[in-house]
Amino acid sequence: MKFLSFLVFFLSFSTLAQLKLEYISDLSISSDNKLHGVLLGGLSGITKLHNDVYVAVSDDRGKHGVPRYYVLQITESDNKFTVVPKNWIELKNENGKSFADGDVDFEGIAKLANENILISSEGDPRKDPKVGPSITEYTLSGKFVKNWPISPKLLPTDKSGIRYNLSLESLAATEDGQYLFTVSEEPLLQDGSELTHISGPVRIFRYKNGELENEFVYMASAFPRKGKKDKGNNGVVDILALSSNKILVLERAYIENLNQNVIKIFEVDLTEAQDVSKVDSLKNLKKKKIKIAKKKLVFDMAPLEGKLTGEMKRLDNIEGLTFGPTLATGERTVVLVSDNNFSKNQRTLFVFLKLTGHQ
Repeated sequence: MKFLSFLVFFLSFSTLAQLKLEYISDLSISSDNKLHGVLLGGLSGITKLHNDVYVAVSDDRGKHGVPRYYVLQITESDNKFTVVPKNWIELKNENGKSFADGDVDFEGIAKLANENILISSEGDPRKDPKVGPSITEYTLSGKFVKNWPISPKLLPTDKSGIRYNLSLESLAATEDGQYLFTVSEEPLLQDGSELTHISGPVRIFRYKNGELENEFVYMASAFPRKGKKDKGNNGVVDILALSSNKILVLERAYIENLNQNVIKIFEVDLTEAQDVSKVDSLKNLKKKKIKIAKKKLVFDMAPLEGKLTGEMKRLDNIEGLTFGPTLATGERTVVLVSDNNFSKNQRTLFVFLKLTGHQ
């Protein structure tokens, strides 16, 4: 009888411990909204600073304003969320001057233990000379501190490195600031094909105390083709660090002919994944017998398509992911945000999810 009681308790505990995400609500900000004279848009990454203060980086390369990040206040009461844009801060180059138009393509943002922020830029392999991706540390005032090391495998050449606009879209730090993660949005040239109709290996880069420590293989999903004429691609657009070995991975695909976004969140475990820092190419993974990161689908946004609040009911170009306010019940939340591409046909969409199974 005691064994049976223990078994029931164990099974109940196991069920409760499973990580789950559940939709709570959403809200939108129109694309014509201005903050202190500058359009609010292009939100590609978001992270929590402290209490109800958040920062979100814009991927504006200089067309609608200087490269910048926004300061937002996000609060919750009785499962109702509010987002109040407070300010924007210009991010300047290492000489303390404004970036020229097209110099950077900021995409990911993370908070460090020293209260500085890290911001990733995708680079541009089309330029001559080719521009590689970067991870840069800034003060909250937008002052350049230093560039962090990146893997040489990311540097663009004719046969290796990043693809244009499919580079370091993501960035996340553990809450103690000790570990940092970033992921290539799609496979590097030497690692495989674009994520059209087949899945492919992307590299998860893990840093510890500012130094690049490991590289792991994550199999990103294939483009979710529904019909023979469907065109588009899939990619990893952001991540959320749960611990030194577990992250949430946000994948987003865009079906061009249907003007439809397919957005999924996976729980990823790196515990048994093999370090591939010394593996130059990830092609023929089966022959190389490389242990890849384990992934499990924990949230699919498909049921929300056409049912969101506001004038626009459809899903949008979700690119940012972070922890949100803690509910009165003690449960944590996750905030998703979309990049509106400064388009009148899109909006800045915030989606709020309840997170269970994670302390």
